[in-house]
Amino acid sequence: MAKHQLPRGLHGLVRAELVVAEDELEGSAGDAAGALLAAVSRGEFTVNGFRNRDLQGIFFSQPAGTPSEARRRSAWVSRKLRLLRAHGLIRKVPGTHRYHVTATGRKVITAILTALRTTVRQLTPIAA
Repeated sequence: MAKHQLPRGLHGLVRAELVVAEDELEGSAGDAAGALLAAVSRGEFTVNGFRNRDLQGIFFSQPAGTPSEARRRSAWVSRKLRLLRAHGLIRKVPGTHRYHVTATGRKVITAILTALRTTVRQLTPIAA
């Protein structure tokens, strides 16, 4: 069977991301990382991008009850966005509060989400 090759420049990034994802898979941190990646890669954000407020609506079912809770939620999402920007998975749209997933980010996010959803049983026939 042919060995699958990652696009040039993507191997190191995916390897680093998978190491981070592996470390975070203990407990619910891996679930949160997967949920964040799934949220930013939703099709509804492909054309216009997404905002901090859009992600808050996905992660928190109820509106914030107090202004301090609203700030806390906004700060939580901002930290996640900063992490994704630092890894080059998203970019900020200048002059707006919106973000877009980069071309490399789309490939990396798809690879990570696929790895998180794939079982050993599905991988065994491919490896043989």
